Amino acid sequence: MKISNLKTKVVTAAVIVAASISTANAALPEAAQAAFDSLKLTIEDMIAATWPVLIALVLGVAGLTLFKMLAAKLRS
Repeated sequence: MKISNLKTKVVTAAVIVAASISTANAALPEAAQAAFDSLKLTIEDMIAATWPVLIALVLGVAGLTLFKMLAAKLRS
């Protein structure tokens, strides 16, 4: 349950940062805009890097579930 809360907080923070970056573009100096662009790219890279982990986790859980079901059938 703690991991779920952490994921929710991280996703919420990423959405807030992305929204603030996109709405605050007009009044920013160049250096601040460059920093926000860098931050946005870093967040996007982090989100993109989590997809392979998420897919592997889902496939692993599904594989273990299927293995347990097959083992139970073979045992009985």
